[in-house]
Amino acid sequence: MKGKVDALFVPQLNRDTHYFSSIVSATARDLHCFIIQTNTSKYGDSRITAPYKTEMKNIVQVKGGINDVILVGQINLDALHKRQSTYTTELLDVVNTCYNCQKHSRKDACKKCKHKLSISDVKGTPPNFHR
Repeated sequence: MKGKVDALFVPQLNRDTHYFSSIVSATARDLHCFIIQTNTSKYGDSRITAPYKTEMKNIVQVKGGINDVILVGQINLDALHKRQSTYTTELLDVVNTCYNCQKHSRKDACKKCKHKLSISDVKGTPPNFHR
């Protein structure tokens, strides 16, 4: 399913929220897609998880409670698709530039290098990712 799914919906009735939380986080990064996980308020841990940096990966997350509620989160498929289409080319350009750099023998040269990957909230694609 890698590269073929933009969003994966996971309705569940699961009390083992810690274990499933780890699975959802890993799946979002491995498949490079959004995961929309819904659980009953009795057990909690409904969320929208994205292949973003750790501090931003949960777009919406609710622990649980007495009342069932509906929360709405917004996902940005355009940003995901843009990163998926440009990441590999950009990474190869940076690797080739750094490999051919005359200053690579100096340890401090790479820290000041202008040829770095563009900064994005969306993580890079996993190995063997093809859209």
